[in-house]
Amino acid sequence: MGIHTTHPDRLKEKYASSHSKYITIDGTVIHYQDEGKGPVLILSHGVMASLHTWDGWVDILKTKYRIIRFDIPGFGLSDPNASKQFNPEYTITLFNGFVDALGVDTFYLVGNSLGGFISWNYAATHPERVKKLILIDPIGYEQKLPFIMKLVTQPIIQFVSRWIAPKFIVDSCVRKVYGQPDNIHHTVFDRYFDLLSHPGGRDAMVDVFLTFKHFNGHPEVISKMKKLSMPTLIMWGEEDAWVPVEHAKNWKKDVPHAESIIYKNAGHIPMEEFPEKTATDADRFLSAINPATH
Repeated sequence: MGIHTTHPDRLKEKYASSHSKYITIDGTVIHYQDEGKGPVLILSHGVMASLHTWDGWVDILKTKYRIIRFDIPGFGLSDPNASKQFNPEYTITLFNGFVDALGVDTFYLVGNSLGGFISWNYAATHPERVKKLILIDPIGYEQKLPFIMKLVTQPIIQFVSRWIAPKFIVDSCVRKVYGQPDNIHHTVFDRYFDLLSHPGGRDAMVDVFLTFKHFNGHPEVISKMKKLSMPTLIMWGEEDAWVPVEHAKNWKKDVPHAESIIYKNAGHIPMEEFPEKTATDADRFLSAINPATH
């Protein structure tokens, strides 16, 4: 029913891998995976998701890059962050502590959705560390809030949602992030539902929605975007039902040096729906000495 909380050890047995590692940053235990050799490529997932969303990319790119992917605190197998904050300042500090602890100086950075929000905020604040930036359907510009987000951020529903997340609602949310939901394997539905039962998982979902609602249309957002100076690639699923594909044009306007690619039949997570195509495009961009803009 989505009322229970699953012990972390049970979830680790099912969803951790031989590459899983854990590190404590600012009192928060973060689950991450580190594999491959080459230039460092860091991947950050979206709302309600986990590092598993990058499985396809890792399979394709790990022979060429050292890929570090992590569960954002409160999601996947990471503990909820001690402060229960998801504002840009806190996430920037936490992420900076994470890469420092891993001894990584400069790197390529990729983020989807919430991970995109974290990534571009970090890149704007620490441009000296981010060699190139890829944003996939990133949160940023003012938009009409998705129905589930408006619902969950209502006071009474907000309280209930911290305790209950019915599977049919979670399944509905998962279907809406895909451009072709009929292609979703049943194990994907199970994974999203199971990991949301991790201690603090439902709280993190509500807290992220509240943060997004607060920063939706915030004037600070666009001014920070315009600070992005590193080569940037914007990827977007044409059928995105969470963050409108029209926002890709806004990114091109405010970050004019950025490249952009729109994927037909893809939704909010094109890297999961079309891993080979998106990973190939990402590699082309990352490998280019002077990537063209268009």
